[in-house]
Amino acid sequence: MRFIFAVAASVASLIAIPLTSAHPLLHPTQRSARWMNVDEPCGQIRGLVAKWMADNEIVPKELSGLFELLQPPVPPAPIRPSLAFACLKSIPLYADVARKHVDYLAPLVEWQSTVDYLRDPPKGYLSEGVDLTQGLKDIAAKLQPGKKPKYPNMFEFLTDLHTLLSTRVRDGHVSIRSLLFDLFTFERGVQFVSISDDGLSLPRFYLRDDVKYTADRYVPSPITAVNGVAVLNFFLGLSLQSSGSHDPDARFNTLFPTLSKDANLNHAEPSDIYTLGFEDTTIVEFQNGTILKFDNTAYVRANFSTVSSGTDLYNIYGQGNGTTPSTFATGLYHWADKNWTASHDGFPAPFKATPSESMRTFLLPEAAFEDTAVLAINSFVEAENPNSETGSTMYFRRQVNNITQDFIAAARASNRTKLILDLQGNGGGFTDYLTIVYLHLFPPSDLTKPYNWPIVHQMRAHPQLQWIGTELESRQSKNLSTASPLRALLDLYITPNNTRWSSFQDFLGPVSDSAGNNFTHYSLINVTVNQFDPFPFPPTSVEPPFAPEDIIIVTDGECASACAILTSILTNIHGVKTIALGGRPLNQPMQAIGQVKAGPVNTFRGFVAPDPNNASTPLPPGVTLPLSGKPPIRMPDVLPRASLYLGGANVDYNLGNMFPYDLDKGEIIGDKHLPLQMRYEAAHCKLFFTWEMMREVTAIWKAVKEVAWGGGKCVKGSSTGPDGRIGDKTVTYSKEVEDKYKLGKGPGSLER
Repeated sequence: MRFIFAVAASVASLIAIPLTSAHPLLHPTQRSARWMNVDEPCGQIRGLVAKWMADNEIVPKELSGLFELLQPPVPPAPIRPSLAFACLKSIPLYADVARKHVDYLAPLVEWQSTVDYLRDPPKGYLSEGVDLTQGLKDIAAKLQPGKKPKYPNMFEFLTDLHTLLSTRVRDGHVSIRSLLFDLFTFERGVQFVSISDDGLSLPRFYLRDDVKYTADRYVPSPITAVNGVAVLNFFLGLSLQSSGSHDPDARFNTLFPTLSKDANLNHAEPSDIYTLGFEDTTIVEFQNGTILKFDNTAYVRANFSTVSSGTDLYNIYGQGNGTTPSTFATGLYHWADKNWTASHDGFPAPFKATPSESMRTFLLPEAAFEDTAVLAINSFVEAENPNSETGSTMYFRRQVNNITQDFIAAARASNRTKLILDLQGNGGGFTDYLTIVYLHLFPPSDLTKPYNWPIVHQMRAHPQLQWIGTELESRQSKNLSTASPLRALLDLYITPNNTRWSSFQDFLGPVSDSAGNNFTHYSLINVTVNQFDPFPFPPTSVEPPFAPEDIIIVTDGECASACAILTSILTNIHGVKTIALGGRPLNQPMQAIGQVKAGPVNTFRGFVAPDPNNASTPLPPGVTLPLSGKPPIRMPDVLPRASLYLGGANVDYNLGNMFPYDLDKGEIIGDKHLPLQMRYEAAHCKLFFTWEMMREVTAIWKAVKEVAWGGGKCVKGSSTGPDGRIGDKTVTYSKEVEDKYKLGKGPGSLER
């Protein structure tokens, strides 16, 4: 939850006022002009935190439940962002450690499923390509022994790594971070919204505080510039740092709050856009001449009581073998700070909902919805209150199953034949959740047979996988317990004919594409053993409760992972239509799925490769395996307790690429060499957000229903139907949807 400061911003644009500060921050006494030359920045932070605690009479206290793990035992002290970054930049470069860290990461990136496609992205992939292997070589070249390093400090080195392995990859399943980047969290002092007058005309930008006043016919002044930059250019440039979205419209939407994001207990404001830099103030200029100034904030999340310099900071939080309890991932601070009991503004009372309302169902009494039901799923993770001692994974799955069943039964009983499936802000989650929902919407024709998603997967058949699999298969033939990872893999993946792979080599292949890249054979995911065997929540009927043409999916492009799987299945297999909301102010189509369209996510935590020195299979020349020990530079821990270390690095990656698959015909839908992550798939229609949509979520559903079944129009250029209406097909790729803003040259960039 973000801290709300008293800001007279909502109606201030009616009159011109001088620049004012929105809220006070802690500043070094009498050193505002020359502080960098007087004290070590990290030492200043130490003093400011101590002053913050004394002035506010804050005493460290014990916290219960998961709160103890998720945040420090005191509220975080607010400081200027520039001071936080000055502290990070005061960490000297440890070139030997940096080189070893690059070497440590090099074998890990080979497991990322999209490595080959990113080197040469196809037409329709709207982000820049990247060569991850070459990028690490580029960084290593700046650290050559015997030569002066080209990095002035550790921060600049880590900046290149972050840009290469996070920002350029554009994949929310990839997580390769330094703990040093998690010592502070950042918050802008003002929120913005992108608003169209009617949902069809190009939107303009406003302060979010103006939303509540527009219901009383107040007409706010639009924003013309932020920090001296034309407002659209400011947001387009900022969105480049939003790493989890391959689609520029989804990246753009991550910058703006909505009712659905507010109500999503699993949603956190994007932190990566401020990872590498953040200004101290936000200066907003309005069309009517008003100028407002807001202070931005950095929150100190780490214990600085023994930190006086950048060297101290590195010794405590930067060394790979560090044992100090660490901070947690930025998003989990937001999660722990959520108000778990408050009602959600702008939402009607649901028919039924899960405890944290990740799933809400609506059978609204208004005449506009008399034939329509609404299923809103903003996450496939049922968030549990961190202070709660109740609940279990199976309990939450049972909740999802029962609520879905009851909702469908009630919709049928009330003669509601149409369904709005609202997936706004759904970042994914547990695959069992989506399986439950999918099988209730489209049950298999024969409930006695095994059932699977109509999606096939492929892994990269890189040399590490080939050697490890071959070695583990040799051990399996000898009934050695160390072969268990191979059994787990071959339990997860089954043949497209719904049978088990006879051997690892049978699964591996490899098969080559036209560019000579090697991949495993296509595989189905074994849904029945993914989490449970047998799957505990099978469908109860073979009759779909809604016809495909009577279902409409609405997203804001921020649909990832499990959300992407469900949406891809419903659209590619069953022909369900989609409507995308928001995006860049363009009269062009927008993709419904703008984030990772692949999976599952895998991790190197606890990863232990077979020892080549004790292997029956020789390790091929030039092949390097992931190291099982700690990385040279410390990464965020799974839990902030070093004693829980299980081996390997806290590095996540995407294990497999996905392709839509017709189970009946036994064939891939579309290009069999182009996975979903790299395909351009426009929604059937686009709408922009309106003021009313920012106040009442039902305004979104009314607009969506009107477009889907009432002849309502779409944004110009976003649909294929007559007279600007939704069509049966989607708009194909054109250069007009490309992102005009680029990251440009840097390690791994294809622009050399």
